[in-house]
Amino acid sequence: METTYQKAIPNQGTLKFGKILQIVDGISGKVLSEQLKSLESDELVVRKQFEEIPLRVEYALTERLKEL
Repeated sequence: METTYQKAIPNQGTLKFGKILQIVDGISGKVLSEQLKSLESDELVVRKQFEEIPLRVEYALTERLKEL
């Protein structure tokens, strides 16, 4: 069974935080941020931060989550 994040984040690629927030229906930015941090600590998503102005953060699925 696919999770919401497996559906939201492409299998081969990344999405910015704001785009995930648009795709995942009915969730606040704060809750999404907390959930993505939890998924990152469980090694289910990879977070990449770009030192740009404005700051850009992208997320990608790990192989571990793809296999679930």
